[in-house]
Amino acid sequence: MSEVKERRLRVGKTFRIFAALMSVMLLAGACGSDEPEEGAAEKIDIWVVGSIQVGGTFWDQIEAGAKAAGEMIADAEVTYIAPEEYSYPNIDAMIQTAVAANPDAVLVDYRSSDFEDTVVGALDKGIEVQFFNNYVGTDSADSRIRRLSATAVGLDKAAASKRSAVLYTEFVSPGDSLVLFNSLPDSSEHLEIQNAYVEVFLDAGWSEDDLDIVDLPGLDPAPNFEAIKTYLAAYPDVDGIVTWDTSSGTPAAQAKADIGSSVPLVMWNLDQTVISGVKDGTVQLSLTQQPFLQTYYAVVSAYLKVKYGLIDPAVIDPGTLIVNSDNVDEVEGLFNAGYVG
Repeated sequence: MSEVKERRLRVGKTFRIFAALMSVMLLAGACGSDEPEEGAAEKIDIWVVGSIQVGGTFWDQIEAGAKAAGEMIADAEVTYIAPEEYSYPNIDAMIQTAVAANPDAVLVDYRSSDFEDTVVGALDKGIEVQFFNNYVGTDSADSRIRRLSATAVGLDKAAASKRSAVLYTEFVSPGDSLVLFNSLPDSSEHLEIQNAYVEVFLDAGWSEDDLDIVDLPGLDPAPNFEAIKTYLAAYPDVDGIVTWDTSSGTPAAQAKADIGSSVPLVMWNLDQTVISGVKDGTVQLSLTQQPFLQTYYAVVSAYLKVKYGLIDPAVIDPGTLIVNSDNVDEVEGLFNAGYVG
């Protein structure tokens, strides 16, 4: 047996042992009746606040991961809420709704200091808080916010951007004209991603004149498609396209197909169009943030805080998976099962 295969078997065995132990710990008593016995402790009430209700796979899987963790933990009850339209005031209103329910714990996609007063209010009430998806807030004046921001369950956006940028340089060369489409230019998260890409390209030999940063209308793919298609028609000599979500990446792939462009495209997240694009060469690389795992682990972390009084469970990075032609068939199976997006 080869060394690689032996290593895979050892890792697989270790994971199975870990999973079995975790299941025994968290599912204790799960085989009994659904009705609580007299005098049994009430379930730990955990609310998860998403940033938007949308049919795209990322936020569907954020919700699915939270609910899957709730189903796994016998003495936890998970409630998921999110605003219909994305905006900081709308997200903050959802966090306020969760806090008003006085649960044991609240999970927050902490994107801005705009949420700080609401989160501080929850902490002051004795509600445990767990951040996910972002590390914003490490410069807060409140030590509790700084700690939560440093121990979020989620992806380091800058590190993920740099990893995909380095891999993307295999398809383009310094001096090539690159366009970076940003669908949320006013978002600190999207700006961080944008700057990380720019940093890698400049370090690799591109000049600022080689990079064109284009703001898109927002998260609606339809106007983004029109904007991208118009740009590509106006600048047919562009050598590469960089985006970082399906609201821009999927329209870019569709615009490329419409005009017959073979320009290499790197993006984030998955949907069926992206998977098909990776297969037929329309999309060269897509990064999945493993959203299912983000809230799955975050719910477990919140549960451990409430159940055992842990201050900060281990910091968890759910992983950065780059989807390309080598692994797209395997990833498609996980996508169809609802585990990557």
